[in-house]
Amino acid sequence: MEKDKEKIDDEINKNEDSQDVADSKEDNEDEINSENKDEDVESEEENTQKTEEEILREEVQILREEKIRVLAEMENLRKRLREKKLTQLNTAV
Repeated sequence: MEKDKEKIDDEINKNEDSQDVADSKEDNEDEINSENKDEDVESEEENTQKTEEEILREEVQILREEKIRVLAEMENLRKRLREKKLTQLNTAV
């Protein structure tokens, strides 16, 4: 189970790194575009972008928690099945 959690953490870190690169590209594009716009439009886009980022980060956090719970459930199921199998083998003998 710990290996699964480590794999999940590695995947999450990779996804965050790629997201940071994408975010930096978007930021660069936004800076170039915003030079040609009024200050009001510029501040409006920044506020919208921040709220979108916050929403996406919350979704990522929720998905992380769900994935960890599912992995824990799978591990518990494996343990229960292993114990049940051993019990059946012992009572059959």
